[in-house]
Amino acid sequence: MKPQRFNYEHTHTFTREEYIYLIGLFSKKSKSLRILISALIGFIFLLSKYTLIIGIVILGMVAMALILGKKSASTFNRWFTNSKFLQGEVTYQLNESGLRLRCKNLDIRATWDMVSVWEDKEGWLRISCEAIPNLYFKTSKLKEAGVFDSVIDLCNKYGVKFNSEEAKMISNKSGHTTPAIAPR
Repeated sequence: MKPQRFNYEHTHTFTREEYIYLIGLFSKKSKSLRILISALIGFIFLLSKYTLIIGIVILGMVAMALILGKKSASTFNRWFTNSKFLQGEVTYQLNESGLRLRCKNLDIRATWDMVSVWEDKEGWLRISCEAIPNLYFKTSKLKEAGVFDSVIDLCNKYGVKFNSEEAKMISNKSGHTTPAIAPR
C-alpha cells in the first residue's frame, strides 16, 4: 500500500530553556525510583557492621548519580550554545517521501528509511535519523494538520519506538557484535 500523500512544515526558533527542556524530556529515564530504592538498600546495609562497606559504596554511587544528573543540564546548555543550527529559525518538514531540516547554513534531507528511533512524549514527537540532528514536532500541530497518523505509520514502518520491546531487542543484539576471537 502506498502511503497517503501529505506535506507538513513548521518553522521554530528554540529558546535555550525550551531546548534544555526537550533534551531533558527525551533523555529522562525512570531513574528516580531506582535511586530511591538504591538509597534505601544502602541505608539498610549501614545497619550491620558486616555490610557497612557495601552500604557506603551504594550510597556513594547514589550521590554520584544525583550529582551527574545536575551536571547534565549544563551539558545540554553547552549543546545548545555549540549547535550553530539552533541559533535562529529552524524549519522542519515531513512528507510521504522523507524528512527535512533547514536553517540559515544547513539543509538536510533524509528518506524515511533513515529513521532509527521515534518517541512521542508529553506533547512532542522526536524523530531520530541516522547522521542528522533530531527532529522535534508538537504533536498537537501534527494532529491539527491531519498528518499525525501518517507520520506515526511511517515512523513505525521504518524505525522503532524508543524503549519498546523491539528497540530493546535491537539494542541487545548490537551490544555483542564483535566476536571474542576477533583481532583488536
